[in-house]
Amino acid sequence: MRWTSTIQPLEGINFHEEVGMRVEMDNDSNCLDYFQLLFTHDVYQLIIHKTKRFERQKRQLEDNSLELEKKGIRACGTVRGNRKYLPQDIVDQQCEQVKSLVRGESLFPQSGNLICVTWKDRKLVHLLSTLPEGLGIGQIERRVKTRGQWQRQNIAQPQLIKLYNSHMGGVDLGDQRIATCCRLMKGNIWYYKIFFHMLEVAVLNAHIMYRRAGHPRVTIVKFKENLVRELIGGNSFRRNNFSGGNVAVQDVRFDRQQFHHPVATDTHRNCKIHIQRVETVYECSVCQVRMCPAPCFERYHTLQTYLFDDPSRNGPKRLKDSHGRPRNGPGRPLQRRSR
Repeated sequence: MRWTSTIQPLEGINFHEEVGMRVEMDNDSNCLDYFQLLFTHDVYQLIIHKTKRFERQKRQLEDNSLELEKKGIRACGTVRGNRKYLPQDIVDQQCEQVKSLVRGESLFPQSGNLICVTWKDRKLVHLLSTLPEGLGIGQIERRVKTRGQWQRQNIAQPQLIKLYNSHMGGVDLGDQRIATCCRLMKGNIWYYKIFFHMLEVAVLNAHIMYRRAGHPRVTIVKFKENLVRELIGGNSFRRNNFSGGNVAVQDVRFDRQQFHHPVATDTHRNCKIHIQRVETVYECSVCQVRMCPAPCFERYHTLQTYLFDDPSRNGPKRLKDSHGRPRNGPGRPLQRRSR
């Protein structure tokens, strides 16, 4: 990037023009309607594309530093002085030009439509902006100690700094509200957080629109619960935990209207019918329970007490006793020493 000290104001851009969408909603619109306005299919595909882009680690910062500006999105924010591609003659604290700055002085290099501002307050403040406004110099009041006494004094301040300070609270407030009930993320796949953060932002914006539309006041947590309930729509594919009994399993495995037959899988798992630890690649196509084709398949679908103690196998046993259903919880089943 080539930086120049000549500042050319951006022309032909109306910064005060409304860029948000204007939508008319019915009074009976639910949480899902507002969420679908923000998290559309195009937004989903865009996030997926960008997430895969991070995954491939082919992002070139220098070529894409003005990507938002090319899409018509103006930005203004602080930046660390040690970031790449910044003009070192105004961000390097060892540079003589930066050392000679006194409080209130500033430097303005420009590269295309991107402006970098370095302003000396108590410390150096660096800011990047593509906004067409705020290129002038204003005044700000500071307390300065002179001859042992604190006095108020006006010092020069770039209007970009003032513009940034007046609008920066919205992002911080949004992050604060998201953090109250966000999805916990743990793991090394860091770019997953980008996707779920954008999902949280869409939910937060939908909640704000929902409240401004005059609906009953609900918290963000309750709004999420209603949204999830409407997304599911009464269809749940969660497999029940049958730790309290096997009534539901009996209804499925004894149902002759469904075509129960063994199917081969790609992995080896423990047979749920054998008392002993026996690995098999077969499972029932309907029940999705691992079992050997014979005799376990027939026992499971015909007998009330289907567990099979194979006398030909004297290895470690999978269950503590030969009664009840096989262990269905996560992790490796408990073992018992063979007697």
